[in-house]
Amino acid sequence: MLSLTSARCLLFSALVFSAIPAALAAQNAPAAAPAATHAGGSVLTISGNDLTLKTDAGQTVAVHVKDSARLVQVPPGSKDLSAAQPFALTDITVGDRILVTGSAGSDPGTITAVRVILMKEAAIADLHASEQADWQRHGSGGIVKFVDRPNHALQITSGGKSVTILLQRTTILRRYVADSVAFASAIPGTLDQIHPGDQLRVRGARSEDGATITADEIVSGSFLNVAGPVIAVDPTLGTLTVKDLTTKRTILVHTTPATSLRKLDARAAAFMAARANGTVTAAHPAAGADTSAPRPHPNLDLAAIIQRMPAVTLADLHTGDAVMLVASGDAASTSVTAITVLSGVEQILSATPKGGQVMQLSPFSMSAGGGEMPDMGGGTP
Repeated sequence: MLSLTSARCLLFSALVFSAIPAALAAQNAPAAAPAATHAGGSVLTISGNDLTLKTDAGQTVAVHVKDSARLVQVPPGSKDLSAAQPFALTDITVGDRILVTGSAGSDPGTITAVRVILMKEAAIADLHASEQADWQRHGSGGIVKFVDRPNHALQITSGGKSVTILLQRTTILRRYVADSVAFASAIPGTLDQIHPGDQLRVRGARSEDGATITADEIVSGSFLNVAGPVIAVDPTLGTLTVKDLTTKRTILVHTTPATSLRKLDARAAAFMAARANGTVTAAHPAAGADTSAPRPHPNLDLAAIIQRMPAVTLADLHTGDAVMLVASGDAASTSVTAITVLSGVEQILSATPKGGQVMQLSPFSMSAGGGEMPDMGGGTP
């Protein structure tokens, strides 16, 4: 389930804030001029020509903007300054994203700016919401089955069916960073990095028969799925120990504030158990199920189902409880960091044929609003 916890990667502002400095570095620069200094991040304070910003690395930079500085505003999603418009320094508000170019001051952490590029916080939020909605409408995911690099295509298994993904010249490819649970950490990737067994989420136009998706964006990664009983829990250390039913290994699972911990209700568990054993639907309430709980639609993304379930804490888990989890790590890992931990899965594990593949969770954690997609306010300027 991408935990799509969607960037926090600022896909759009990161593109502009990382691409623009290189594009502008050679413009109007005297041959003997010293190298320009760049800094970017979110505005913390502003007073007249002086402001402070916080970089994504957590550093605070004091900026003095020269009266002659060039001030241009760009919309989220820009890769260059072709759509730039002039703005007044008074248009900057706390929370806006800026990139400043100038010379380092005499004091550490200070810059005298000759150029300021602005991306408004409200515009970033609007685009973020639009992207989330588009992932909800046109998003899908599954396990990579085959990669056809010569033809720029790949095949995934999704909901027990094979789906062909067609890449375009404009398809955005991103890759999860090893040992990260944050979707924010997804970085630009290539088709060569995707291999069978990887988990993948795709956004794009689906064919009428649902067998083909023309991809606008793909996010992929290699993850470890674990399913089995809890044999120890330590809420103080933020860990649990699980006996993996597939490998028979004991796995130490670390959780972080970014880890999503959820518990399935009986209705959702029955629905997912039906998916696991290949039956068509769990449309009728399971015995003892909470009839007030959201009823899963047979075509609903499993990631969306899980994100609608109530959040729990490690203190709610006990020895003997069954869990499924997806974590950063490889097949040889015995100590992992969890992206998603899902309890209440006894029905699912019972429905899995003996010796069969336990249902795998996706690392892409979806929110009710369409998933935590790339945060338009983060990234590296």
